[in-house]
Amino acid sequence: MDSRLRWTSDENFTLDDVAYASLARNSEPGRLTIYKPRHAIEQYEALVQAARPRRILEMGIFGGGSTALLAQLASPTKLVALDIREARVAVLDAFIRDHDLGDVVSVYFGVDQADTARLAEIVQHEFNGAPLDLVVDDASHLIDETRTSFNLLFPHLRPGGSYVIEDWSWPHRSFVSPDPAYTAVTPISAFVLELALVAACDQSVISEVTLQRGWALVRRGSAPLDGAAFDVTDHLDGVGAQMVSALASTRTPS
Repeated sequence: MDSRLRWTSDENFTLDDVAYASLARNSEPGRLTIYKPRHAIEQYEALVQAARPRRILEMGIFGGGSTALLAQLASPTKLVALDIREARVAVLDAFIRDHDLGDVVSVYFGVDQADTARLAEIVQHEFNGAPLDLVVDDASHLIDETRTSFNLLFPHLRPGGSYVIEDWSWPHRSFVSPDPAYTAVTPISAFVLELALVAACDQSVISEVTLQRGWALVRRGSAPLDGAAFDVTDHLDGVGAQMVSALASTRTPS
């Protein structure tokens, strides 16, 4: 792969005229933050080079760097990014303005990924029925919210399109949160394993699930899907349904 990224260290790189920092908490004037390690950033570059996505939806904006990077790498016809936080990211707004991307990149704040009515409204308004090529879920990392948005958005992918679920493996690492929303619920990894079981049952729905520590890459199969009533659980066989039921009782350590 001929990389366009110019790394000056494992935490800093440039792409064309834009400076980025990985694993930094805050973007600042002249530098956009991507809260991902170098190998994850390089994964996205490889995915974009291979898949050439033209219509992209990203959930989870954080410092704005991932949105800007996708815009630069993919040169999409439409990129929509949303975040549950209300506050805008000034450095991302500046990037969109300075690169004349106002008609290409749309950002929404105060949007919960589990708010299906709002999410459906945004998808219809921005893409007008055109199929998506890539969805990135770097939002809550909670199982119910992740499942809800997946069931809504996965049917909007074109056959062969990619759906990335980030940080699916965090419950099995050293991550500790005092928030009971994370410590007292079934871990998100249970949902990712469910998607793998669906791929085992019916590749016409999910053709492939690729798991790496930082992300799960889910490919849509060729079957037509009912966007109004799609529930991925419906595509499990009996053995898979039993396994998912057992996984649903799993909780992270308190």
